[in-house]
This record gives sequence, C-alpha cells and structure tokens, in this order.
Amino acid sequence: FRSPGGKSSYADIHAADPRSDLAVLRLINPNAAPAKAIALGDADKLERGAFVLTLSNPFAAGFRDGQPSASWGILSNIRRRAFTHLKEEDRVKPFQYYGTLLQTDARMHLGCSGGAVLNLSGEMVGLITSVAAIQGGETPGGFAIPVNAAMRRIIDVLKRGEEVDYGFLGVGFDERNANDNGKTGVRLTVYKGSPAFVQGKLADGDILLGVNGVPIHDIDDVFVNVGVHLAGTKVKLLVRHGINERTAEVTLSKLYVPGKRIASSLGSRPFRRGLRVDYSSLVAQQPSRWNYIPEGVLISELQPEGSADRAKLKVGDVITHVNAVKVTTPA
Repeated sequence: FRSPGGKSSYADIHAADPRSDLAVLRLINPNAAPAKAIALGDADKLERGAFVLTLSNPFAAGFRDGQPSASWGILSNIRRRAFTHLKEEDRVKPFQYYGTLLQTDARMHLGCSGGAVLNLSGEMVGLITSVAAIQGGETPGGFAIPVNAAMRRIIDVLKRGEEVDYGFLGVGFDERNANDNGKTGVRLTVYKGSPAFVQGKLADGDILLGVNGVPIHDIDDVFVNVGVHLAGTKVKLLVRHGINERTAEVTLSKLYVPGKRIASSLGSRPFRRGLRVDYSSLVAQQPSRWNYIPEGVLISELQPEGSADRAKLKVGDVITHVNAVKVTTPA
C-alpha cells in the first residue's frame, strides 16, 4: 500500500470472499501510511445518466507516488451481468453473474480493478471490477460492484475478519416451467428439511412471487434477493399456490459456496469442547450420504486430542440434541 507522499506499508489479507469478489486488507504498519476512509454511499439510489467519477490505478501507474488517476463519465446502466462462459454445474456463481453490476462509460483499463466509483457528493457507490471488461463486454467503459446495503452487510463481516455465511432457502427450480408461462414469479421445487419446507411450509409447484417486497421475475432474481441476505436472517416470501396467495416468513440457513475463502477470525463459532459446528444445510449441498437436510448442526472441525475427538466424534457428524435439548442452529 502506498499513499500520496511516498508513505507505504505492507498489507495482509484480513478476509476474502469469492462470491462477492471482495477482500479486506489489514495494513501491517498503519502509522506509516495514514489514510482517511472514503464515505460509503448507496448505489440503490443511482439512476441511469447520473454523473460519476472514478479513482484508480490503471496499469499500476500510480504505484510509485501513490497518486490515483481520476476519470469521469455517466452511469450507462444498472443491474448488468458479467459476460461469462461458466459451466452450468457451477451452480453458485459470483454475484456479478446475476445482474448486479453498475456500468459506466468512464474509461477503465487493466489495473483499475479495486478502484472507486464516486457520486458527486464524494461518496463511494461502486468498486471497479475488471472481470466483465476483460471477457469482452461493451467497451470503452467498465463495470463496478455496487456499494449498497446488501454489500455493506458483507463488507462488515469481512471487516471483522470472518467468513461470510450466505443465506440458503432450500428451493430449486423447474427449468422447463420456471416462470409459470411468462407470468411474474418462478415455479419452485422444495428440498426436504430445508427452511422453505419446514418453516415456510412451501411445496413443489408453488410460485414464488416476491422476496421482502421485491418482485421476482426470473430465477436470477431469486439468487440475488435471497443470496444477499446472511444465514440466520428472516425473509418474507410472497407465494402463490393455484389462485391463492399468501406470505411466509423464513429464517435462512447457510449456502455452500465453493472457492477459496480467507478468514482471520472464527467469529461467532469458536471451538467449544474441542469442536466447531456449522449449519446442517451444508451436508445436502455437497456429495454426501444425505438426500435431505437433517435437523441439527454439523460438526465442521475437531481439535486433535480435544474433548470431542476423545469422544470419537467425527467431522460430518450431525448433532441433534445437547443434554436432551434440541439444537437447530450453531448459536
């Protein structure tokens, strides 16, 4: 890290998350490079045609003196998706593949990734990503991850050095009839034992119309509007079965996200009695002996020669009761 004036510091990765494509760095010697934080804005308030500014380091030109380059343009579009050739089996894709990106005509080159998109109040409303441009999208111009309430929740978790636990509803989709013949909503299949099945009493064939008041038009809308909420969060679903509409409130479990994650803190799930536990929803999202989501919590880690290890417990076991009391969440 190098700031204007030549002061610098090395940095460690404090936490990183593949789904949001975000990382938080910790300066090893922050006194060597004092920096004032840019105020965060709300990208959800942006409209097409709004003027924006960018600060970035194209081709790392500002590395020697710490001086970023500035550019300006307009917000060309919102809720854009990255151009991708991901395989269909890569079910859990980064958010930028689900139509979340901001698009601007401000010129961006290789090396601009990680730069700031600012509104005219000087607030950061986007974080530049080079992925879309590199893969052949509309140029000149570039794309940015929006800084809004959803992304701030994720950033707050990473600032604590913790792994991001994304919400899991426990539904699938009938691709042949996903949007109910062109009407608003998507037709669901529901996993046994999932939050949607147990708490929301949803069933195969139900039509999901909205999440927290946001209309659902296609499958990507579900991934975005459920996925930006964290495990343990309550969401309100608007559901139709036949001609009848109703609401269901569901507390989300945890989504399995492949890819490399970095966390410097165990967060709210430290070792207890020589073990760590996680949401049991993870066992049904990976190749395993389970074809449903069991009620309880999953043993995710054991300390060698710890109490749990000596008791012959194993990683992958599911704990259903503690002292005859039913347990359903890590907390």
